[in-house]
Amino acid sequence: MSGSNLIAEFPVVSNEAYLVRVEFLDNAGPARKTYLLAVAFAEGVQSVTVISQLIDYYGGNMPYPAFSMNSSNLIASADFSNTVGCNLTITQIGHSSAFSL
Repeated sequence: MSGSNLIAEFPVVSNEAYLVRVEFLDNAGPARKTYLLAVAFAEGVQSVTVISQLIDYYGGNMPYPAFSMNSSNLIASADFSNTVGCNLTITQIGHSSAFSL
């Protein structure tokens, strides 16, 4: 995986939010990076925010990706080697449930 890669496609539902755990693994070695992201759709606007980088193990050989949204697609951009794969865990949370008191 290299360049700009589609790593997830979301249903476009207004006022929905998602927590996304993204893990990049190098199948040729021990390097891995794990991120926690927030993806939100509100009033026709999509946003992605990096909440935290959870793991950066032996990261010197693996670049740091930039995350963005293109319509309903989550994109990771980096010059990864072709041995790097990606795993995702996506949890949907509605804005009303996320911010209820």
